[in-house]
Amino acid sequence: FGPAKKWKELHWKGKSSETVPGDNVMVSVLGVRNDNSTVLLKDFSMTEQDVDISDISAAEFPRLMLQMRNSDSIHYTPYQLDYWRVVYEPVPEGVLAPNLFLISKDTIGFGQQLEFGIAFKNISEIPFDSMMKVKVTLTDQNNVTHLLPVADLKVLPAGDTILFRYTIDTRNYAGANTLFIEFNPDNHQAEQYHFNNFLYKTIYVAGDNTK
Repeated sequence: FGPAKKWKELHWKGKSSETVPGDNVMVSVLGVRNDNSTVLLKDFSMTEQDVDISDISAAEFPRLMLQMRNSDSIHYTPYQLDYWRVVYEPVPEGVLAPNLFLISKDTIGFGQQLEFGIAFKNISEIPFDSMMKVKVTLTDQNNVTHLLPVADLKVLPAGDTILFRYTIDTRNYAGANTLFIEFNPDNHQAEQYHFNNFLYKTIYVAGDNTK
C-alpha cells in the first residue's frame, strides 16, 4: 500500500470456515523503506480488526505491506479473509506532458544555442510540498557526462503545469550527444510513480568545417 504522506487506519475482516472456534489469526504490518527493505511494525489479532496506525512514520516507511498468518490445529482449515484496507493520505503524481509543450531539435549547428523545453504536469489532486527540482545532464560523444546547472522551479499545485525551458551552449559538445532531463530527481519529494518523470534525447551538433 502507498506511497503515503500520512498513514491513518487499518481495517480487515474475515470469517471461519466452521462454527466451532479453532482459528488463530494474526495480521502483520510491515513498513517498506525507499530501498525496499522491510521492518515488522505491528501485529494484530482477531480482536483488533479496526485499528489506528497513524503513529507509523510515512517519511521512514512510505509503503506498507500486510501479511496474514493463520492456523487451525482442530479443523486444519484456513481463515477466510473478506477484505483488508489501509486508509492513508496519498502523495502527488507528476508526469512529463510533451503533448502540452515541447521544444526540441535533433540536429543543430556548432556554436548555436540549443533550446529545449517540455511540460511537467501534476495530474493528481495533491500538491507538491516544495519547489520542483530538475536534473539536466549531457553525455558527449566521448561518453563523458556533464551535469548542467538548473535552478529550482516553482511549487506545483494540484492540476498545475510547469513549462520548463533550457538553453545549452553547444560550442563544447560537437558530435552526437545524449540529453537527459529528470523532474523530481532522487525522489526529492514523495511521488506515486517516477518512470514518467524523465526522458533521453539524442542531439547531434554538426562540427565547424569552414575556416
